[in-house]
Amino acid sequence: MTPKLGWIKFQDPFFPNTNKDNIDDEDCFDDDNDDLEDGFDEPHKGNMRVVVTPMGAIPLTEQSSPNKVFNLWVAHTNFNITPEVAKIVENTEGVETLDIFSRYRMRIGIGKMFDTKTTMRMINNNLLHTLTPSSGTNEQ
Repeated sequence: MTPKLGWIKFQDPFFPNTNKDNIDDEDCFDDDNDDLEDGFDEPHKGNMRVVVTPMGAIPLTEQSSPNKVFNLWVAHTNFNITPEVAKIVENTEGVETLDIFSRYRMRIGIGKMFDTKTTMRMINNNLLHTLTPSSGTNEQ
């Protein structure tokens, strides 16, 4: 079987529309609106989402969304993501994070100072070169 690797941009499940501007005209404040000052005295009325990390609890807002902080991509494969495969991906220049979801799916974060296409091309080339049997071997 020929190894295959496909990429999809990661969509944050908490903020699926982070690329859109969700502010309506009705949500904007007028200079005459005194409700803005009154809101600070009242406790937060809605639910606040937080994520617990090794560095403590972090509130989940659109500004702290993983899509805003990282350039995340999901790779789908038709081969097992083994420790050897993970090491090749992690050692590729530009890869900042690696999360393995299943034996056929992983998510990477590409550093903001690296070209996304170049990093993904290097991962593809390194993995496919490693996983494809060389033409000099006799398979039976």
